[in-house]
Amino acid sequence: MIFGDFDNSREVLRSIYADPCWNDESGVQTSELLEGCLKIEKDTENQSRIVTKTLMIEYVLDNARLDVRKEDFFPERIDHDGIIFRIRDRWIRALRRYTMPEILAKHEQAQKGLCYTGNLDLGHCAPDWNALLTLGIGGLISRIDDAAAKDTNESQAEFYGCCKTTLLAVSRFILRLASEAEKHGTEKSLLVAKSLRNISSDAPKNILEAMQLIMVYYNLQTNVECEPIRSLGGLDRLLYPFYKNDIESGNFSEKEIRELFRFFF
Repeated sequence: MIFGDFDNSREVLRSIYADPCWNDESGVQTSELLEGCLKIEKDTENQSRIVTKTLMIEYVLDNARLDVRKEDFFPERIDHDGIIFRIRDRWIRALRRYTMPEILAKHEQAQKGLCYTGNLDLGHCAPDWNALLTLGIGGLISRIDDAAAKDTNESQAEFYGCCKTTLLAVSRFILRLASEAEKHGTEKSLLVAKSLRNISSDAPKNILEAMQLIMVYYNLQTNVECEPIRSLGGLDRLLYPFYKNDIESGNFSEKEIRELFRFFF
């Protein structure tokens, strides 16, 4: 059964974040992940932080354990243990203490008086969801290649290279999720795996694929990369074209799409 079992799946869905079931065969323990990331940090100590962070993200996405349940339409859980966040937080604390203490000191009284934060804030963003859903992972990579070909500036070349490395790692991560879903062998999990394989390289073609891509992207940027996403965007505007096409083509019924939203939320 693909649809009609949300109520039976609800208790599993409620517990997946509080009580994850990491598949030991899908990746390495977090202690090994930490060792790998610290080694990357040491090996790239003379390079820019963006290179270091990119290589750590790639390493985590390729090697961390996964938790993919047969009940779930939207698998995205990865056992990253907040490693990149902790390393990044150490970098930020070092900036505050050694690089810009005089600048921060100028704003200390205003911060104490609650006038404004007056601190170093490197987080929070709002992605271009429309580009993500229109272009997909493969389209974004092509856009990066086009931009890199036109801009030969050294620092920009480094930036584009890091973007491409990250997106390629995201593509492989999605394929890893698909492989885990296929192991369950149910009608639903095979549909989920097929959809994931599609979005690993192509733009989403239906509402399930669109919501899967949103879920994966949100989790990786907010929780793994630790750049908190402010909003999922205007979901009505973003998802309506997929909804309309699915209804008209008979790909999904309205009842099935309503159930997908229950799983999504």
